[in-house]
Amino acid sequence: MAVNHVTFDMRRGEIFGVLGPNGSGKSTLIRVLSTLMIPDTGYVKVFGHDVAEDEMIV
Repeated sequence: MAVNHVTFDMRRGEIFGVLGPNGSGKSTLIRVLSTLMIPDTGYVKVFGHDVAEDEMIV
């Protein structure tokens, strides 16, 4: 997995775009946020829920 040190906050009703060159990890980030992939190291939280521990809630 090739995504490192990504942090952002979103509020209800906001639209957020993920931009970057080919191979920069955009698709990987979306897969991890949607629990299609689990991070190898570190953690990812969506609305305070860890994607690895609370997959069904996320």
